Amino acid sequence: MTKKSLTAKEILEIASHDFADINDIQRLGCCGINKAYQYMTEIRTMIKESGKRIISPRGKVKMDYVLEYFDISEQRLKRRLIVRGDINDEW
Repeated sequence: MTKKSLTAKEILEIASHDFADINDIQRLGCCGINKAYQYMTEIRTMIKESGKRIISPRGKVKMDYVLEYFDISEQRLKRRLIVRGDINDEW
């Protein structure tokens, strides 16, 4: 089964959360549950290796780290939506 790619608007909606759970990672990574758990482990490792403490609710990681891991730029997504006229520049 192929996972559906998300639109810029859908990605921004997920990115607006403070923390990402496994479902968010599944959606952003367009992957199944096992791969999403692997990504979460890799994200947690990335955080630890950077010398930062993991401060998040159980089963979640800070969304900022998830976006960094997947190389998702909120600014780039917002610009794309503004250019297409899907949102105004105040968003």
